[in-house]
Amino acid sequence: MRSFTSYVSAYDSHVGTLSVGDLPRDQQDDLIRRVFDADFEDYVMEHDIDHAYPNALWTLIVLAGMHLEQKGIIENFEHRTDDDRDQILNYFAPSKLWIRLEEAFPPFDESFRKSDYEWGELLLFAKRDAIAELQEFDWRTKLSKYTERDSTMLTRLPYQTFSDEYNRGRLSLFVDRGLATQAYRLSGSAWTSILPLIFFVGLLAVIPVAIFWSVWAGVGLLALAIIAKKMLTAKAIAWVRKEAISDRKRYRWFAARGVIWSRKV
Repeated sequence: MRSFTSYVSAYDSHVGTLSVGDLPRDQQDDLIRRVFDADFEDYVMEHDIDHAYPNALWTLIVLAGMHLEQKGIIENFEHRTDDDRDQILNYFAPSKLWIRLEEAFPPFDESFRKSDYEWGELLLFAKRDAIAELQEFDWRTKLSKYTERDSTMLTRLPYQTFSDEYNRGRLSLFVDRGLATQAYRLSGSAWTSILPLIFFVGLLAVIPVAIFWSVWAGVGLLALAIIAKKMLTAKAIAWVRKEAISDRKRYRWFAARGVIWSRKV
């Protein structure tokens, strides 16, 4: 009996039943990271995932990487660094896809606000998973679908865009007062201990001082507490603004935790 050798890989012959959206969020994140590393085939088969989804995402990543390499933004897609990965992520900004992909990587993986994403839209590219075939049509036009802003999405920009717009004076940086005050503790400033102490001492001593000394002394302590709080908030906001604009990692850390958001003016 004649035998035949099959050249179809186990991955190509695999037919999964689950979409990416059916997976728990931690597994979605794991798959996204693996696709960026081009090491996802075993994971897809192990978790019974329909490979149309990771294939489509990988195709998008390759096309974005090729385009960025052509423009000289990244040096070599095949030997991409973490910085190159961030550039590829930002290629899809400011779309929902960009937000969802960033949430698979630090620091956005620790964000307390998670986005919703309809994975089915990736299937536009799933049927054309050969990069050579994709060159036959205007894939840049097709890619634009994945870079459009959703009107319901919170405003956030890639750091480079954020920095450029800020330097041109076309951006207002908004800061959550409470979260900025918490983040300000990272600065190590003595004010993060002195001002809260003044606030709490002034607040707690208002009634006893007003009773046993004078009403005006109590009012003075209350005013001192309010001033201390306003000073702490002002210093915290100023520190956050300075830190956010000074470094990409800082900006991403603040943005992931909702400390800052941006809006063009």
